[in-house]
Amino acid sequence: MKYLKNFNEKMLTYLDQDVNIRIDLEASRHATDRFFRHGFEEKIEEGDIIDIVERSIEELTIAMMQNKLNIDEPFIIKDAYSDLHLVAVIQSGSNEFKMKIITLMRKEGFKGRDNQFFIEI
Repeated sequence: MKYLKNFNEKMLTYLDQDVNIRIDLEASRHATDRFFRHGFEEKIEEGDIIDIVERSIEELTIAMMQNKLNIDEPFIIKDAYSDLHLVAVIQSGSNEFKMKIITLMRKEGFKGRDNQFFIEI
């Protein structure tokens, strides 16, 4: 019979370091074509997209840390106020992430694929 050594756990220290979240935001050609999908009067503005992404950063970061969202996995962000939906993917880089907007639309009740990560802000 083999004997197992008993290792006691010991707290070494608490490390505190600020983390900067940097995301480069890029729209695919398909997404830029969709800015006008609802007509010229209801054009989806770049500022609307940037605002939604900025408001979703914390939730997206937490989702990635909890393995609810994976790199290179398409997901949906919905703005509850305007029904603007962004379908995007996060790609990794060195010391940064790139979020690529795949497509966008204003659509009430839009649903993605089953098991697709979805946040509403």
